[in-house]
Amino acid sequence: MSEDVLIQHIKRLERKVDKLLSEQVKEQEVWVKVTEIRNLTGWDKEKMRRMRNSGILKMKKDPKAGIMYNLSALPQQFISNYKNHTHGTN
Repeated sequence: MSEDVLIQHIKRLERKVDKLLSEQVKEQEVWVKVTEIRNLTGWDKEKMRRMRNSGILKMKKDPKAGIMYNLSALPQQFISNYKNHTHGTN
């Protein structure tokens, strides 16, 4: 490979890295109260506990707001399954 081809290849890789880094910056965590998670998923207290223990549901203790859950980290399948399940029953 010639030096010019290598330089072009490096520049393309740099653009890809820049794009990936900018996408990561755009991802922000959204923290919500337990009622929001329960409304979106239909989970009861026991299911919430199991999801926390399994690592699927991320939580933190906020000094002012209390226990908060990371909605951004919750896999979409849990939200959409509940919405699809209840859609026809309303």
